[in-house]
Amino acid sequence: MIACRIPKTEPDMSLSHYFTILFILLFALRFQEAKASSTVLPVSVQMLPADTLPYYFLFSGLSPAMISQGQWELNLFQALSTQKFHPSMGSQEVNRSTSLQQSLQIWHNPFRSLRFNIGFTFRLGHAMIDQQPDRSPLRVLGKGDEQSLAYHALAAVGPSLRVIPFRNLPEFSLQSSFLLPTAKTLETRQALGWDRSAFQLQAAFQQQLSPWLHGFLSAGTTFLFKNEDRDQSTYIFPAAFYVSARIAQSDWYVLPGLSYSTTYNDRFEGPWRHISSQWFGGLGVQYYPSRKWIFSLQFERSLGRKDVASAVELINRSFNQISLGIRYLAN
Repeated sequence: MIACRIPKTEPDMSLSHYFTILFILLFALRFQEAKASSTVLPVSVQMLPADTLPYYFLFSGLSPAMISQGQWELNLFQALSTQKFHPSMGSQEVNRSTSLQQSLQIWHNPFRSLRFNIGFTFRLGHAMIDQQPDRSPLRVLGKGDEQSLAYHALAAVGPSLRVIPFRNLPEFSLQSSFLLPTAKTLETRQALGWDRSAFQLQAAFQQQLSPWLHGFLSAGTTFLFKNEDRDQSTYIFPAAFYVSARIAQSDWYVLPGLSYSTTYNDRFEGPWRHISSQWFGGLGVQYYPSRKWIFSLQFERSLGRKDVASAVELINRSFNQISLGIRYLAN
C-alpha cells in the first residue's frame, strides 16, 4: 500500500543485517568448496526422468525441484523493485515507492517418497516512499528523512509444502505456503503488503524442448484473508512463461520470460472487484557450478498495466525489479 506521510520512528535493522550477511556468507561458502569428484557430470546434464529440466532450477522466487529423503535445502531470494506514481489523481508531482523483499525458505524431506517436501518460510520486508524519485533505490535499507517514509520488519512467517501430485507427471509440481503477518504495527504491515494472513499456491510445469532448450510455465494465486484490520479479502493471480537456453555447453543458462499478474478485491455485495492488471518482460541468467549450488539473477520491467481502482495514480511502465537468488542443497 502506498502512503505519503513521513514517519517519526526509526526502523530496527538487525533482521536486515542478518539476511544480508547470510546471503554474502552463502555466496562465499560456495567458492571455498572443492568439487566432490572430477568425474561427476555437470548439474546441467543431471536429469530427472526423461524430458524434464535440469535437476535444479530457480525463477521468480520459486524452486520447484524436489529433494531426496534426509536432504535439506536452503533458498534465499532478494527482490528490489521500484514504482513511480503521482500522489493524487491529476497531480504533476512524482514520487517513488521502493520495496525490498527478502525471503528465506528452508526445505526438508523426512519421507522415503520423492514427491513430498516440507518447509518453512520467513519473509523480511523493506519499503520506502520517496518524494525525490531519482535518488538511489538502495536507500530503502535506510531510516528515511524529511522527504521519505521508511518501514522495515519481519513481515510474515509460515509453513510450506512442495509436492508432485501425479506420479506419472514429474514435470508438474505444486508449492504452497500459509503465511502469518508479524510486523508490530498496522501501518508497517500495510506498507509492506502483509497486513493479513495469506495462502499462496504456485504450480510449475517444465518441459525439454530440445537438447539445449527448456520451457517453464508457472501459475498460481495469493489469497489475503480479511481480518479485524481490513474487512476485505484480496486475490492475486500471477502467471509466467520462461525459456531456459544453455550457453555453449557450459553451466550457464539465459532465461527470457513473460509474466502477468491481476488483482481482485471482495465486494460487500456482488462479484469480485477488479483492481489492476500488469504485464512484465524479463531476462535472467543462472549458474550451476555444482549439484549443491544455483545462483540466479533476473531483471523484470513493466510492459503495461491497467488500474481500475487505485488511491494514487501509478505511472505506466515505471515498474522495475531486479532479483537475486541462491539455492544450497545439504545432504
